[in-house]
Amino acid sequence: MRLTLCILCLMLAMLAPGTGHAQEAPVVVVGDAGPSINAHASIRIHASRGTIWAILSSCSEALKIVPSLKGCNVLERAPDGSWERIWQSMEYFRFLPGVKFEVNVNYQPPASVTFERVSGALVSLRGTWILQSEGGDTIAHYEVAVEPGLWVPNWIVRAALKHDLPKMLQALRSEAESTHPENPG
Repeated sequence: MRLTLCILCLMLAMLAPGTGHAQEAPVVVVGDAGPSINAHASIRIHASRGTIWAILSSCSEALKIVPSLKGCNVLERAPDGSWERIWQSMEYFRFLPGVKFEVNVNYQPPASVTFERVSGALVSLRGTWILQSEGGDTIAHYEVAVEPGLWVPNWIVRAALKHDLPKMLQALRSEAESTHPENPG
């Protein structure tokens, strides 16, 4: 089923009609798989993979594009820059405590970023960004699986993903296209 959802996202992203790159809405699918919540999303961006990768691999940029992210600090970095251990703090709703966790992030510039929870409030968290060149554009594909645990109901996480993922993808596109608008490839 997970593969089917991913293929559906890819097909919808490629077939999405639009009069201009900025007009295309992100494609977001959120679903359940046992105790985990899975989401797949994609967006077409008129910028190079390198431009987008630079945004995705920066804590300061992440704070600009991820709506619920309130803190992001690099705790440890590989000498060659191939991985980082990052502490993050997220606040989804004012009436719930913030979610704090550490993730290991692996970089393969400019093609992908993968991350996985190593400690903190969540039971599990893992995800991937894949950047695919297509003509003068880049298709950014995002996949995440999260198991929040007993203290946060799954419906809250699903609602947050449905609300935040389109905003995050649109903010990524806006940031990438405004960073280097003359560098589309």
